[in-house]
Amino acid sequence: MDKTDIKGERILQLEALVEELLKENPVETRIAEQMQQLQLDYTSDPVERINRVLAALHPYQILDFEE
Repeated sequence: MDKTDIKGERILQLEALVEELLKENPVETRIAEQMQQLQLDYTSDPVERINRVLAALHPYQILDFEE
């Protein structure tokens, strides 16, 4: 697997984690597993979790917010 594939896979995993985090009733065990797979430290604090995901996405500069 080349660098582009690994980068794309990580982004897909991060997106899946974001989807779980944004659910009305997220499954904590799934969040903990996904964060562990992504080598992100798990926390039960929802604000801190999203901060960690955003920090993990930052190097990819894929966030495109409309002005």
